[in-house]
Amino acid sequence: MSDADLVRAALHIHDHDPAGLDNRTANALARVIATWWYAGDDTDYYTFVSIGAVPDNPQDLWRRMAPAANGAPPADRRALDFLGSYLLRHAGRGPVPGWQFIWLDAGAEHVR
Repeated sequence: MSDADLVRAALHIHDHDPAGLDNRTANALARVIATWWYAGDDTDYYTFVSIGAVPDNPQDLWRRMAPAANGAPPADRRALDFLGSYLLRHAGRGPVPGWQFIWLDAGAEHVR
């Protein structure tokens, strides 16, 4: 499965049962989505993608991650909506141990 397929599958689980994704899977989902638009030029963005830290004001980070979110295709918009909600839930969080190893996978845990 491609990363896009894995994101769609994880979002489907989340949409039907918001508690259906454990914290590690939600972290992996947010990280994968964020990497889709990362261009390598933003310190807060890099910090989130590389170590999982979320700034105190994640709205600004999300706007930089998804500047054209309103015009995005529905599947991308859904992914960006999840990412925005995720960032708000984790505002002010510091580095996440092992973040660099978290990724979606087709396995039962949806992460590798």
